[in-house]
Amino acid sequence: MNKTVVFLPVGILLGFLLGLGVFYESGKSDQDFIKNFDILSRYLNVSQTLDETRKNIWNEINPNLDNVTFNIVSGYTYHSYNLSRIMINLYNLSFSIAYLIRHNDSTDNVNTIIYHQGHRGSPLVHGNNSILKLIDKNHQIVAFEMPLRGENGNFWDNTTFLTHTQILRKYKTHGLSFFVAPVLKMVEYFHQFGDVSMTGISGGGWTTVLVSAMTPLIKTSFSVAGSLPINIPSKNLDHRDQFTDINGDDDEPNNNDWEQNYRDFYSKYTYYHLYILMSYPSNRMSVLLYNDPDECCFSGNQYSTYDQQLKIIERILGASETIFVTDKTGGGKHDISDYALNLFKSMLS
Repeated sequence: MNKTVVFLPVGILLGFLLGLGVFYESGKSDQDFIKNFDILSRYLNVSQTLDETRKNIWNEINPNLDNVTFNIVSGYTYHSYNLSRIMINLYNLSFSIAYLIRHNDSTDNVNTIIYHQGHRGSPLVHGNNSILKLIDKNHQIVAFEMPLRGENGNFWDNTTFLTHTQILRKYKTHGLSFFVAPVLKMVEYFHQFGDVSMTGISGGGWTTVLVSAMTPLIKTSFSVAGSLPINIPSKNLDHRDQFTDINGDDDEPNNNDWEQNYRDFYSKYTYYHLYILMSYPSNRMSVLLYNDPDECCFSGNQYSTYDQQLKIIERILGASETIFVTDKTGGGKHDISDYALNLFKSMLS
């Protein structure tokens, strides 16, 4: 068990802890400390170090990046910008298409923003506003969408998957690799040219959380309407308070987003773990933004039941504080507002 000795700076941690009726005694384990919190103690186990937890998540999902290859085909245009298609080969089983959009004045050594559109469809269409507001000569965009969506292909082993649940039934936890491995491969590749940051909406926001938890190479992560802990029911999406039943009906709403609810994974690594890992180590920045209202899901400030406790624990464990934001400017749309895009962009400068 990881033993931590903590000296509480007056006016910083002490005031928070005393306000919660908590005092962190020198020599107590992190897990003993967390037991003082009414919500997180039930769902967050930190008997391992954060580095060990990250390694275990990686090993369970097994993205196996050595067996993920890609090629970049240039020569296209997107509005007035240079566009390339990136064909990412996943274990010779399937493929994922990403799109590289570069400013005409960009140099080779440029920062990269990973933009993930989620389930809606092509990021070049549905993410048009976001891409055009984020790109500049210092930031190129690599844009994604979910498996089985848009140009993303089915599987080459004579298996045709119609839903994400069917991927789960065959590959179990490793099935998550088809969601994160293409992104992780691009993060690994583009990190050699400059900083890498990531944002996404809905399923793209969920992908932002998991990928940023798995690799510290992402400097700034900005998830929009992407997830809540499974014990926090989501408005307009009541099934989110349950784990996925892989033997259930494919048409049941809970099983359409199995990757967000899969019991074998999230019973061990909760969203609280993932949120802390997004901010670890402390030289990283992470934002969880929620629209209020939101026509789809994760609306409002439901994070208010746990965010302050999470921030204190992040300090104790050597992570930066997760920034929680409620965005009331989006008019109820399930999208990334101009306000959110400007906030994200300001964090990159």
